Amino acid sequence: QTLAALTDSEAGWTAYLSALDNFQSSGVIVVSAGNDSSSSEVNVQAGLPQIATELKESWLVVGNIDTSGASIASGSVTRQGNQCGVVAEYCIQADGTNITAADDDSNGDYTSLSGTSMAAPIVSGSVALLSEAFPNHTPAQLVDRILASANNTYFTTTGSTSFANGIVHGYNSEYGHGILDLEKALKPITSSMVSNSILLNNGNNGNSGNVSN
Repeated sequence: QTLAALTDSEAGWTAYLSALDNFQSSGVIVVSAGNDSSSSEVNVQAGLPQIATELKESWLVVGNIDTSGASIASGSVTRQGNQCGVVAEYCIQADGTNITAADDDSNGDYTSLSGTSMAAPIVSGSVALLSEAFPNHTPAQLVDRILASANNTYFTTTGSTSFANGIVHGYNSEYGHGILDLEKALKPITSSMVSNSILLNNGNNGNSGNVSN
């Protein structure tokens, strides 16, 4: 089903949300955060789990960044899309800037595109690779593995998520859990990533998931 229009009936919304919830039993839902860099919150679709909380189980919101330099550090990352805002606990970033892709015209050529529509497929492809590497993981556990291994070394975190095996990972409202790191996600996750954190208060949401190998 497609996104129900804001003017759709209650029955239409109920059917749409139910379809999304049912899909989470077998897959991860990856949603673009939006391309408004001045916005402190994601778009309506990305924020649906804030309203329909049953959708938080295996939902990933993806923001777009532009990285520069040989390593990820403060000052080497420029946010190009919406801030994660209230969905920071299940939000991640990927570099979807200046991606060479097929043009949408009839010439069959390629062009350079940027945006969360370029960033989100990077995360979707990573989910597919992780599902092959860890065939016994549930969709929710795949999400946890991605979040727990994300690179958050370039910003100060203001909250944290604790995973089932004692791993704690920090996030903030601008970047969520940070940048997708597929290499780390494919390896055993054995250490917490809160060393760059200044926790303003206890943001532990008790999120659970098996992120060990």
